[in-house]
Amino acid sequence: MIRGRISEDGEAIIVPVAITDSDGRLWPLETVLDTGFVGDLSLPSTAIRRLGLVRAGSLNFILANGEPVRLRTYHTRALWHYRLLDIEVTETGDVPLIGVRMLRGSRVTMDMLPGGEVIIEEVAPM
Repeated sequence: MIRGRISEDGEAIIVPVAITDSDGRLWPLETVLDTGFVGDLSLPSTAIRRLGLVRAGSLNFILANGEPVRLRTYHTRALWHYRLLDIEVTETGDVPLIGVRMLRGSRVTMDMLPGGEVIIEEVAPM
């Protein structure tokens, strides 16, 4: 079970998520749950450089405002539901985002008020 909280401005903050750097060391992240993001995880370019992630390619996305963009992608591993999973990281934004692909096989429960609890439970291993 992964626990997080609702921030004062209503975002679902998920803690902990840890991803590996280029040397395989785990680094904890505080992320925002974004059900509009179809990928696994997005990170700002500064975090990607700090982790030493190697570029894997790029993908086309449609932003929330309808704008099409091509974004760089990277491969790494994340500690999720007590297992290391291979994930794709998309380079974008200022805030690390957990997308819906990362939530596959999970149940998400949120108490939607400032300080409310967020619980992500595994219901089917992916």
